[in-house]
Amino acid sequence: MRVNNPFILTLIGIVLGLGLLRFTAQAERMAWIDHAFLLGVGWLIVSASLFVVRGGFFQSFAANFKKFNSWLFPAGSSDINREKEITVGQNKTHAWMPIVIAVSMMLGIFFIGLSLLLLYTV
Repeated sequence: MRVNNPFILTLIGIVLGLGLLRFTAQAERMAWIDHAFLLGVGWLIVSASLFVVRGGFFQSFAANFKKFNSWLFPAGSSDINREKEITVGQNKTHAWMPIVIAVSMMLGIFFIGLSLLLLYTV
């Protein structure tokens, strides 16, 4: 059974996160707030890093490093050029990345919102 709906995965993540908060923070209110905020920031970091990687930010660095490597070691440059010919035209996007980005962003927003709600309510 494969679940591709980000909302179902988000609800599962919320339940697991609240269970994690229950075991780590016990009954102290400030501990709940701190742990919820840190959990939300962690999920937002995961989402942002996957978004940057998926956007191709590091592809130019990798391409320039391959050029630099072929300049330093010309004997192995034919292997690099052959690999480049093979990978041209192949789309390396993964179908799971947008789902993981959406779920982690929604989890991050939920847990940061939960921490703010707990902080400013009596």
